[in-house]
Amino acid sequence: MKLTPAPSVGIRLAQLGVPLIWRVPPAGFEPAHTAPEGTCASRVLAAQGLDESKLAILCPQMGRVAAVGHHKVISVTDEQVGTSPDYVLRTEAIRWAIDTLTTRRIHPFFLAYLYLHGLTPDEDKPVPVLPVWTDLGKYLTMPGGPSRKPYYRPFFQEISKPERYWLNANLAGSYAPSSLRQVPRRIVDVIEDGRFQLKEDSAELALEHLLFAEPAPLLALSTFMLRNYGFKSDDGVPGEREICSLFLAEFNFREGEGSLLSGDALVIFTTDSPTLPAAEIFTLAPVQE
Repeated sequence: MKLTPAPSVGIRLAQLGVPLIWRVPPAGFEPAHTAPEGTCASRVLAAQGLDESKLAILCPQMGRVAAVGHHKVISVTDEQVGTSPDYVLRTEAIRWAIDTLTTRRIHPFFLAYLYLHGLTPDEDKPVPVLPVWTDLGKYLTMPGGPSRKPYYRPFFQEISKPERYWLNANLAGSYAPSSLRQVPRRIVDVIEDGRFQLKEDSAELALEHLLFAEPAPLLALSTFMLRNYGFKSDDGVPGEREICSLFLAEFNFREGEGSLLSGDALVIFTTDSPTLPAAEIFTLAPVQE
């Protein structure tokens, strides 16, 4: 099974049925998402209250080519992968993922840990890496939020704190060495030149200090983090294992032989999740006319 993610629909929070704590613009087609700089010039129009089959994709997609399972992951490419993806995540699956994550205590720095893990070539031998924190934006962009807060992270170290789920555009400032407090420094070392290095046994440290000794639900996290992407599949409709495998590959976690989790992933993730609202989490992407 091979999946090819490409910037896609940019679903509004209003479409997911999540309670809003601000005034939402009137329903109707409005600019909903512009792909992060450096990915492609993709813009999508979305109508509040419409499901993904009614979203309009306005331009060819460009993106990252990746393979899951036993295939090698290929690096970022500018190769055109089609005028529209074959599949997108169902709106109800994304809603389920957000509902699941909001019930968990997860420290905000867990996102930074995932990103730094993705930059680390070998989780057993951490080396200094230089993060570009704005790259996180492609996973967190959620149109329709409060003014000047384009990013959405549906978890916090205190449960039921929705006002803390929204982030401003200055991700680089939020994760700058000068902004790091005591908890993040238990998981990473900051090098003088601005590089970060995961500590030895960082997965165990992340479980203790960022996840409060409760592994993160892998399917919910995978669904949320990859919700703004469409996917190409060589083997029909992808399923739960495929989205989880793609997420693990995206952040450079290992898969086990005959099992999904291995190494650091086995420490910080769990495959136990609440029941999904639908038998399939993917649906066909809208056909571009």
